[in-house]
Amino acid sequence: MTAPLFSIIVPIYKVEKYLKQCVDSILSQNYSDYELILVDDGSPDSCPQICDAYARENERVKVVHKENGGLVSARKAGCQAASGRYILNVDGDDWVAEGYFAPIEAAILAHQPDVVCFGFLYQWGTESRHEPLPHRAGLYVKQEIRDTLVPILIESARGEIFSPTVWTKAVKRELYTGSQMTVDNRISIGEDGACTKPIIYRAESLYILPDCLYHYRQNEQSMTKNKKAFSLKAPALIAAHYQAEIPADQDMQQQISRNFAHNIFIAATSQYNRSDSIATINADIRQHLEEDAATAMIRQCRFSLLFWKGTMVAICLKHKLFFLMRLYWRLFK
Repeated sequence: MTAPLFSIIVPIYKVEKYLKQCVDSILSQNYSDYELILVDDGSPDSCPQICDAYARENERVKVVHKENGGLVSARKAGCQAASGRYILNVDGDDWVAEGYFAPIEAAILAHQPDVVCFGFLYQWGTESRHEPLPHRAGLYVKQEIRDTLVPILIESARGEIFSPTVWTKAVKRELYTGSQMTVDNRISIGEDGACTKPIIYRAESLYILPDCLYHYRQNEQSMTKNKKAFSLKAPALIAAHYQAEIPADQDMQQQISRNFAHNIFIAATSQYNRSDSIATINADIRQHLEEDAATAMIRQCRFSLLFWKGTMVAICLKHKLFFLMRLYWRLFK
């Protein structure tokens, strides 16, 4: 049996309200050269039964049931079940646009790139905003990837980054699996970039589409909107992952340091969502900022003076200005 062109991995956990729209948006496409892998990450609602019903009705649907282990572990399970030449990812509370497959397939048939990238629609309620990639559409070969995309791959001095989202990329299966399987399961914020950044760095060719093909739902219950404290350990895990997976010359080490500063600042300000005393929270933040690896990255972190947000972050972290961190949290929570 010939392998399909695409394997679409959908990690699923507590999304029964949105799951039908997600799956139907894929199965209703006028296209057939794909398999759909629904990964039930131990969801305690009716998602497992919904997945099984789809599998009974459509031979393209595979279901993987597993114990809850988080988004990274669910995507890994999807990799292990995938047989397609290219991997696509769709989150269980999002959906894809009509005509989703056609431009991606056209780019692959014409150029056989390692990666195809595309834009998305930022969706909240009945409103949406187009978010195309802010780069030249078309084919990029290795040298142009190095010259144009690698300088902003993780984070430039002006705060520019190449799109980290895993759900706006089709990636050759071997390249995707090799990267995804190295991501630490404990990473729950920044896990997309941990997978996609090494992929872009290693890619021999990449194609950027001008199309916005994916509907990203701004779900008030999603992890990025929950009023909770993010892990203070995750930024160091992500930085160590980048250092292990991407050759760290001076510029790349600077990018990793900026990204660490960005991530640890977000994690630090989120601590003020806790019910603990301010003194306890400040002590916890200080402990993580004074770890050797964190101190070294904060010390060498440099942002352009024109990028005032980055400069503010660097100053707050270097001088442990907790009152400014708390003020930032109060203004933007």
